Amino acid sequence: MSFPSVFPILKLPILCIESILNQFEIYDKINVSLLSKKCHWILKRLTKPNLLCLNIQIEKHYAEVIFVLKTNQNYGSWIFDFGELEKLTPIQHTINGCNMDYGEHLRFYPFRFADPQQTLNSAVAYFIDLFNIHVRRVNLAPDEIPDTRKFIFPGCNQCEEMKITGNIPFKKYILKHYLENIKITECLAFDIPFESNFYLDPIHFLKDEIHFLNSSANWITRDVFFNLKNQRIQLYECDISKVNVKDFELFVDRWYHSNDTEFELLVMKWKVFPGRLDIKRFNPMPLDKNKRSPKIRLQYGREIDCSRGKDIERSDGLLATVSKRNNH
Repeated sequence: MSFPSVFPILKLPILCIESILNQFEIYDKINVSLLSKKCHWILKRLTKPNLLCLNIQIEKHYAEVIFVLKTNQNYGSWIFDFGELEKLTPIQHTINGCNMDYGEHLRFYPFRFADPQQTLNSAVAYFIDLFNIHVRRVNLAPDEIPDTRKFIFPGCNQCEEMKITGNIPFKKYILKHYLENIKITECLAFDIPFESNFYLDPIHFLKDEIHFLNSSANWITRDVFFNLKNQRIQLYECDISKVNVKDFELFVDRWYHSNDTEFELLVMKWKVFPGRLDIKRFNPMPLDKNKRSPKIRLQYGREIDCSRGKDIERSDGLLATVSKRNNH
């Protein structure tokens, strides 16, 4: 009985090799890139796959690296299981909801280390380099993360967005470490309580967009509020004793008498309705739908309907819309 010979793909002309490899799935391309330096070089030359970025979720016992397509759909993910005893465990990935396990042969991967955290960091750096992509979002849940991993960050020192969620108050020294070691280029969001005496200079929060959700805004005072220099600011569950409706009016007043063209959005929500909003001194007008859309864009496709809001026009012709909701 005769058997077909092995297909000598690497002996083909380079354009033929690239044409064949471009038909491979993303995970297969990763495997091929690890065969040799030549394979790695060829894979880096390929027309880039339909990948947009990576998203990373870090929990107590595991981290998940999610491959996001240019259609904003998740292609699949690799789960790095830290394990209670920091054991060496296989990396799993999912495609269309089906779990796939590469098993023990992962020990041959160049980013495979005895420390699962180091494996995560090295793997993310490898994916970024191989596919020429970036980390878009890091979701961090620091509750109950062991002290040995308090100061982790995922394989790179830059991402577009970071969201920190949890129920245990976030300590200042840990937060300061993250903000000093990770460059967050677009949005920083908190959905985690802070210690009662928490204070951090607002310069540390200087990102394009800042969110303090739920109880995260409780520590913010008037001075902190006025020193936030972000283009887009969202504060929820504000403490009226620290930041009240008059502070909101003064914020509008500061913009109205400035030449600031960077600021875009302020959303404030109080635990208790803060009282009557007075903007008469700005000569408000009904919102003109012919001048601007009443829909104000928030993150992740969400919008605020400001059709019942009032427009105010600055001396340089720049418009702002002030909209009050009865639900605080």
